[in-house]
Amino acid sequence: MTRGAVTLDAGQRECFLNYRAGKNLGVFGSAGCGKSVLLRAVIGHATTRYGPAAVGVCSWNGSAADLIGGVTLHSLFSCGIFLGTPESFLRALLSRTRATEKLRRLRILIVDEVFTITSGALAVFLRALRGIRPVELQALPAGGLQVVCTCLHICIVCVVVAPRRMCPFLQRGACLGHILTSCASCSPISCFTELLTVAGDPLQTRPVELSPSPTGSLLFQCLQWRSLFRGGRGAIHALSGSHRCSGDTAFGAMLERMRLGFHNQEDIDTINKTWDQFSDEQRVRMPQLRALCDSVSKYNVQQLQQLVGSVSVSNAIDELMVSPEKKADVAARLSRVAPNQVCFKVGAPIIATRRLSPSVPTGTMGVVVRLSADGVECLFKNQRVLPVPVHWEVFDQAGRVEGRRLQLPIILAWAVTIHRAQGSEMECVCIDFSLDRAWACDGLVYAAVSRVRSFGSLCVRGLTLAHVRTNPSCLAFWMSMVE
Repeated sequence: MTRGAVTLDAGQRECFLNYRAGKNLGVFGSAGCGKSVLLRAVIGHATTRYGPAAVGVCSWNGSAADLIGGVTLHSLFSCGIFLGTPESFLRALLSRTRATEKLRRLRILIVDEVFTITSGALAVFLRALRGIRPVELQALPAGGLQVVCTCLHICIVCVVVAPRRMCPFLQRGACLGHILTSCASCSPISCFTELLTVAGDPLQTRPVELSPSPTGSLLFQCLQWRSLFRGGRGAIHALSGSHRCSGDTAFGAMLERMRLGFHNQEDIDTINKTWDQFSDEQRVRMPQLRALCDSVSKYNVQQLQQLVGSVSVSNAIDELMVSPEKKADVAARLSRVAPNQVCFKVGAPIIATRRLSPSVPTGTMGVVVRLSADGVECLFKNQRVLPVPVHWEVFDQAGRVEGRRLQLPIILAWAVTIHRAQGSEMECVCIDFSLDRAWACDGLVYAAVSRVRSFGSLCVRGLTLAHVRTNPSCLAFWMSMVE
C-alpha cells in the first residue's frame, strides 16, 4: 500500500486503515520498526483532508519532532518549561488568545515519543485541550467522543512502540474522557481535535523528570493513559518489522535482546569489537554520544580548541529574583537549562536548543559558517540563520520565576547526550562507555546503540553487562501485552 511517496507494509497498512476508521489506535514496536513512516502517512492524509492548520504534530523533544515535521509540545502550546497544575496551566493558556485559537483549530494532534513524557505533564496538556472547548460541550458523555457530528470526532491514535495484545492495564481504564480531565464525565471536542496520536518506546530511556510522586510517574501507570483504549474505542497493533536494521539482521536481533534484557556477554563482546573497525581520525569525525552533560561539554570544548580560526564568545546575562542566599542555587539551575558561556568557531557543528525558524526546530543539527559583529551565522539544512539570544527561566514550586537567563539558543554538537539524540537516526555514532559512570540508567544503552542501522555504523568500546539495564515496570508493561 502506498500513501503518496510513503509505502506501507502489511502491519502499517492495518494500522492506517484503523486510523481511517476513526478508532483509537495503539501501535507498538522497537526502534526502527517503521513507526515514523506510518506517522508520516497519517500526517500526509490528515493534512490533505483538513489542511495544515488542523493538524498538530509534536513531541517532547525537538529532534524527535523534527523527524516527523513537528514541533515540541511546549511550542505547540506556546508555554514555558514550567507547567504547573492542570487548572493553572489552563488559566494561563486561556489568557493567550492566539495560542488558544491555534489549538481550537486542531482536529488532529499527533504526539511522538510519548514515553519521554511524565503522567503529570500528559494530564496538564490534555486538560488544556478539553478546557478550551465551549462549555456546553463539556457536559456530554464520553460515549459521544467518536460520533460527535459530521466527521469531527475524537480518534486517539497511540503509536507507542511495543506489544501484540491489549495490556490488562489498558483494558480496565476509566472513560476515555479522563484523558482530558479529572472529572467523571467527558465531553466530545466538536469541530476540533479529532485525532491524538502518541508514539514512543517504553523500554528506551525514561523521562528525565521522573519522580515517585503520582504526577511524576511513568506514563502508562496513570489513569489518563489506561483509559485510552477502553472497550471498542481502540485497537492495539504491533509493528513487527525491522526496517532500520533490515540490512543487518544480526544487529537487529542483538538490539531486541538488549531491549528486553536477554543480552549476553557475547553480545557485549561483539559490540565492543566495533571500535577497531575505525581509525582515530575517523572516530573524531563521528558524532559522539555521552550520558552526562558535563562529559558532553568537556569533549566539545576539546574539539573546539583543535579547530583553527578565531573564536566568538557568547556570555549569558542572568536576572535572579531571589534572596542572596538562594542565588547560587538558582544560578546552578539556570546552567542546567542553558550554558553560562558558549564559544564558537567557523566549521563547528552545532545543535539548535530552541526553534530558530519555521523550518529549523529544536534539535536540528547545523554548522557555524561565519562570525561577525552581528553574531554567529549558522547553516541548518541549507538555510542560513543568525540566532538571537532568548530567555530561559527557572521556577519555584509555586510557579514563580526565580531566575532568567539570556543566551544564544545553540550549543556545540561534536558530542550530544543520549536524551537529546533519542528518536533520531544517525549514519554512524561513536560511544566510549569508559568515559562516563552514569550509563547504568534504565534503557539508556539501548537508546544509544539503536540510533544506527548496523554494526558497521557503530563504534563502541568499554561496554559491560553492568551498563545495560531494563526497567522492571517497563518490561512488565511490555510483557503483559506480548504474552
